[in-house]
Amino acid sequence: MQKFCFKKLFYYFSLAFVLAVFFPAPAFSKTTPKVAPKTSKKSPKKVNNLIFQSKPSQHNVTIQMVVSVPQFKNKKMIGNWIPRRIIVYQGQRIHLIIESLDVEHIFVLPAYKIKLPLIPGKKEHFSFTANKTGMFYFHCGNRECAPLYLHRLMVGQFIVKDEPDSKK
Repeated sequence: MQKFCFKKLFYYFSLAFVLAVFFPAPAFSKTTPKVAPKTSKKSPKKVNNLIFQSKPSQHNVTIQMVVSVPQFKNKKMIGNWIPRRIIVYQGQRIHLIIESLDVEHIFVLPAYKIKLPLIPGKKEHFSFTANKTGMFYFHCGNRECAPLYLHRLMVGQFIVKDEPDSKK
């Protein structure tokens, strides 16, 4: 027979509490929401600053990034890496300009062996060539910048695509 463990019970209750506080269930109402009538068939494009995509014809690409500790307001996460997804093409020269807004962070891109300390209010510059294709992840290497449950969210994608065929 297995012994009753208070540590496991405490762990599961604290996990349920954290999930309930930061990810509450949506409130359901009996009234249906009013939908505004559509004025035209085409909707305006939304500007998305979470994704950066370069053009295949560019040889030198400059990417300005901003980082801050993620926070939750009105069930939406604000902060983190901006942009969170970077899409470039193989062979392009990448010039990163990264600024930390709040505390010390460390930009880490393990696939390219990049580790760049970021000091608040100071812009750091770094250049490299995107020579490996695939999807790679960058993250913050400073574990003291935020509580662990927020620090785990500080991840972004660095996608390097093959050069498009110039014959088409």
